[in-house]
Amino acid sequence: MRTTLRRPVVMGVLAALTTLTVAACSAPEDDVPAAAPVVAASPSPSLDAAEQLEAENVAAAEETVKNYYHDVAEQGRAGYSDWEFVLVPYWSGEVLADQSERYARHHANGRTTRGQTEVVSMKVLDYTPSPGGAFDTVRLEVCTDVSALRAFEDGEELERPADANLRFVTDLLLRNQNGERWTIHERTATGERAC
Repeated sequence: MRTTLRRPVVMGVLAALTTLTVAACSAPEDDVPAAAPVVAASPSPSLDAAEQLEAENVAAAEETVKNYYHDVAEQGRAGYSDWEFVLVPYWSGEVLADQSERYARHHANGRTTRGQTEVVSMKVLDYTPSPGGAFDTVRLEVCTDVSALRAFEDGEELERPADANLRFVTDLLLRNQNGERWTIHERTATGERAC
C-alpha cells in the first residue's frame, strides 16, 4: 500500500514541475526580458573635446576678424587718433610692424574714413592646434567688400583707381595668444583675387 500512496504523490509533483516548466517556456512576449540594446561605440572623449575646442577656436578667430574690421572703421572715422590702443592688440608677428607703420602714417596724414569694410564671408583653410593649446592657429580666407568705404586726407576725398577691385580676398593667419586673445599674425591681401 505504501507503494500506491507514493506513486500519486510523485506523479503529482512531476505533473506540477512539468506544468511550471512548460509555463516558463511559453511565457507571453511581454514577460520575456528584452535583449540589451546594441549601443554603437561613441568616439573617444578626447576626440570630441578636440573637435569642440577646434570649433570654439575657429569661432573666436572669426569673431576677432569681425571686431577688427569694425574697430578699424571706428578708428578711421576718428582720424586714427587712438589706433595704438585700439588696433595694436589685434596684431602680432610681422603684421604688428606693417600695420603699425600704416596706421601711424594715416594718423600723421590726417586721414579719415567714412563707411566700413564689409566682411562678406570667411572660409577656414587650416586649423593647427599647439601643445597645450596656447598658440593654436586658424588660417582664414576672408572676402571683403570696400565699395562703401571712402577715404579722406585733410578733408579731400582720395580717388580710387578706376580698375580697383572693391571685393577681394585677404588671407589671414590668426594666432591664439596663450588663451587671452586671438591676433592677426600673418596677412596677405593684394586686392587681385576677387571674391
